[in-house]
Amino acid sequence: MSEENDEHQLRRQAEYRSYGLKPGTIAYHFQPEFGLLSLKEALFESPYGNPKTLEIPLTEEPIHVVVTMASPQYLRCDNSDDGSRGIAYYDRPNWYFEGWIVGSGYNPGGTLVRVRVSLACDDTGRFDTGYVQEISENFDPEDPIIVKDTPSLP
Repeated sequence: MSEENDEHQLRRQAEYRSYGLKPGTIAYHFQPEFGLLSLKEALFESPYGNPKTLEIPLTEEPIHVVVTMASPQYLRCDNSDDGSRGIAYYDRPNWYFEGWIVGSGYNPGGTLVRVRVSLACDDTGRFDTGYVQEISENFDPEDPIIVKDTPSLP
């Protein structure tokens, strides 16, 4: 049973890394309440003085993220349990973006809080799950990635 658990943990860590998550800070799983159009608008139609933000529901007061870069993630999927049918790709890409939390960037004396976000896309093109993580420059790449569910909202 321990070997199965170890193998499961290794697969899970590889999955988290494929999403762009890294060790060093906790990643939080959340349910996105925005879609690809909102991500495009936040990236391409966001003036500096009044940025369009994406709202991430992590606490009673959601965080608002200014998007600074975004890219599609074309993740491999295995069509069979034993791998005999080869490798395919999902029809729609997941999305990865980076940005900073509003409130941290406008405070000249404060610390800028940068985050990375990975969004899974379902078959209809909607974001059905996401992970948000503060970006840390100091981490050991061999450490495990820790993921927690979003704290319960009232």
